[in-house]
Amino acid sequence: MILIDGSAGARELVSQTLVTSSWVQVDQRLIDLFARMTCDLQWIHVDSERAQASASGTTIAHGLLTLSLGPRFSYGFTGVSYGVDYGYGRVASPRQCRPARACACGPTSRVRRTPRAECN
Repeated sequence: MILIDGSAGARELVSQTLVTSSWVQVDQRLIDLFARMTCDLQWIHVDSERAQASASGTTIAHGLLTLSLGPRFSYGFTGVSYGVDYGYGRVASPRQCRPARACACGPTSRVRRTPRAECN
């Protein structure tokens, strides 16, 4: 885990690739569990036999499954009382993640100052 020292430390990392994560094994069991949890039971994810005839030749992980692994590759902050997850922007999945293969994540930080929210 990378430790980032406060907002000044975060500003120094704007637009830099921090690190490529360690590899995570994505197997069919994980894909099936995610499919049931999200009610996305498309055959390309869960039907191994039918997927053999597809262009990929096998089932593939959901794009949202690979995105949801993001917190596993998180960074730690010191000198910060709290932070807000502002969401994801410009997310793309350039490669399919297939079962029994490992996937890795290489996030790019995009740090910017936002105005304080006013609560009513």
